[in-house]
Amino acid sequence: MAENSSQDKPKPGLRKPIFVKVENLTPGTNGHTLIVKVLESNTVLQKGRSVSPHLRNTSISEWLIGDETSTILFTTRNDQGVKESCLRQYKDSSATSLVL
Repeated sequence: MAENSSQDKPKPGLRKPIFVKVENLTPGTNGHTLIVKVLESNTVLQKGRSVSPHLRNTSISEWLIGDETSTILFTTRNDQGVKESCLRQYKDSSATSLVL
């Protein structure tokens, strides 16, 4: 009996994250790993369900985030990219850190 060829190949491992500073970000790029402090967060749009039942609630938030090099305005839609496990409160800091 022939074995499945996909079982013969080892699965690729996870890449180690490469952390970058805010000042090194450029517009239009993605896939960066940052450790930043959340300086402010604000929900700018909160809409409930529309007339159509297949559409979900919409929420747009803006986050002023930064590190020791710079700050940026980070916009998320429907909690995109922000999970509870990403937010960390450190005892030695009054700011909340966000790992993106």
